[in-house]
Amino acid sequence: MEKILIIDDNMISLRTLEETLKSEYEIKVSRDGRDTLRLAKEYSPTLILLDVVMPVVDGFEALETLKNTAETESIPVIFITSLNDPEHEEIGLKLGASDYIYKPFSPGVVKARVKNQVDLFLMRKTIENIALTDALTNINNRRSLDMRSEIEWTRAQRDQTLLSIAFVDIDDFKNYNDHYGHLEGDEVLKVIANKILNSFSRKTDFTARYGGEEFVVLLPNTSSEGGEMLLQKVCWEIEALAIPHERSTVSSVVTVSAGGASIIPKKEDEFKTLIGMADKMLYEAKRGGKNKVVWNTESLN
Repeated sequence: MEKILIIDDNMISLRTLEETLKSEYEIKVSRDGRDTLRLAKEYSPTLILLDVVMPVVDGFEALETLKNTAETESIPVIFITSLNDPEHEEIGLKLGASDYIYKPFSPGVVKARVKNQVDLFLMRKTIENIALTDALTNINNRRSLDMRSEIEWTRAQRDQTLLSIAFVDIDDFKNYNDHYGHLEGDEVLKVIANKILNSFSRKTDFTARYGGEEFVVLLPNTSSEGGEMLLQKVCWEIEALAIPHERSTVSSVVTVSAGGASIIPKKEDEFKTLIGMADKMLYEAKRGGKNKVVWNTESLN
């Protein structure tokens, strides 16, 4: 069931909307415009119904805050108002409102306008998921990584917190494909992708297929020691899957190598520096015998 957040300081309007929609949606309500951003972040609604005229923080101000916040900018907002004024409607639409519902409410109109916005949101999310998901392994793809890394890098710069990244590469994967065939190779990629994805439980951890047999893991607020320990565990768990690999130069089963790096980025730093160092560490792991983790222990600055 999709979730709808309703913000309206008028109790009668609030209850009317809740009663109209509760049979089809999960509803969260508040009478204070100051709650809008906090509840939107906590509740992650599919749609927000937002009153225009409220004390302290009105709907226009609340909407502007939502649209300027990365976590909430894509949530559609329908304004609810008794101000049947083209000028106010123009202001709201320019700020990013998706639609208007005017008081007094017509239940049929409310349901229709809400359904339209919910359907559009879900359709957009489906398209975005297709665009940001690797078709073979069904995990995040390179484009998704680019978007997420920009967010995490900016946050780490602003808050002066650690950001770690690691590359994971299947050892001797070309030999595997040459011996077992590409269809079997695809199955191995799916298994390894799933194992890496499920090895990181925090919501902030991010796993993507970087290309070919290479994966990347983004670990916010993670030290080099913590990152290295987590990736070493991944390597052991993948080896423990005991997927036969007769053409491996390091083992009789499929193994991976990993290289990582950590940084508290300064304002002048660039994310490509961290990427470059992690890639270099992966090269060192390969050169050092494979089936191991090498993590950068020196300053990147």
